[in-house]
Amino acid sequence: MDISKQDAIAAYGTPEALATALGIGRTAVVMWSDNKPIPEKHALKLRYVLKAAYFRKLETQHEKTV
Repeated sequence: MDISKQDAIAAYGTPEALATALGIGRTAVVMWSDNKPIPEKHALKLRYVLKAAYFRKLETQHEKTV
């Protein structure tokens, strides 16, 4: 499952909080494209380490709408 910038930010509430959780600068998050998935290394960290339950639930919701 690809993670969009919007979904990643929603998991933490703000770009600043997301950046802090990932150990990167806020500028990096802001520079991610709105139309492409976030970088894979960050998506994997979010999906399997930091917010696994959040993204499992989100994935389930996406599957139900498809």
